[in-house]
Amino acid sequence: MMNKQSTIKILPICLQPRILAAVSYIHKSPNKEIGLERISKVSRKLSDREMRYVLSLLVFDQILDMVSESDDFKNFTSIKRTIH
Repeated sequence: MMNKQSTIKILPICLQPRILAAVSYIHKSPNKEIGLERISKVSRKLSDREMRYVLSLLVFDQILDMVSESDDFKNFTSIKRTIH
């Protein structure tokens, strides 16, 4: 894991290397049990705010799927198609 001082100033906090490294480390877990252990381990090294970003990025694909299945999104895409 990266040290707290290792940041790239032009990137938002959610894209800092330490956040992305934590996401990758947890995402590569071979099973749910190990994933939960890794979340616990990472949470001892990151702040609460950083952990919110890590967990948000881990569920981002699921959120996108939920959004794309919503009626609001389907209405938006149909409106967008008629405008073009």
